[in-house]
Amino acid sequence: MSGWNEHVTAALLGTERRDPPVLPEAPDGPDADRAGRLLDQAALLAVARRAGRVPGRGAPEVIAPAPAEEAPVVPAAA
Repeated sequence: MSGWNEHVTAALLGTERRDPPVLPEAPDGPDADRAGRLLDQAALLAVARRAGRVPGRGAPEVIAPAPAEEAPVVPAAA
């Protein structure tokens, strides 16, 4: 699947100004509007992008815990 940049452009400009490209892999009903087609195809493109990612190597880096909070408790009037 391709066309991610064209879909982002259509999303930023709006479907009134830019017609999203038609992907042959995407299902398209007879009464699909531009915005619906954009959302359906963007979901397919996002899944395809995530499916192709390789997980990182090794264990994730451990970060230090946040320091204890020392701020006073908010009074009831607040």
